[in-house]
Amino acid sequence: MASSESNRVKSEQRVGWRLKGKLILAVVLTVVIFLLLGLYADLSQVRSSLFSFRWSVLPLILGLAMLNYFLRFLKWDSYLKALDVSLTAKESLAIFFAGLAMSVTPAKFGEVLKFLKNSGKWFIG
Repeated sequence: MASSESNRVKSEQRVGWRLKGKLILAVVLTVVIFLLLGLYADLSQVRSSLFSFRWSVLPLILGLAMLNYFLRFLKWDSYLKALDVSLTAKESLAIFFAGLAMSVTPAKFGEVLKFLKNSGKWFIG
């Protein structure tokens, strides 16, 4: 019995390391792609665009983005209630933001984190 438990833990650790490796690879590739795009882009035009940007509207942009995330959380919470999933508000918020945390990564890796958090197999450290 202890042997099967030990094998299960080793299997989960292997999966965790594979996920970490894929995550690190995705981050490295993203950085390399942005660096290559930066070298390819017209840096003087990028600089000009940054200087001509109306920075006074940035708080409004960030506020609307936060409102968007809040509305999306309310929708997420209503789905959970419709499915009769009982989570505390803290757990629900943690799972929701786990999905958003990496929503810009390839293959929506944040969804994998959401699954792991929800399934109780949260061994990514």
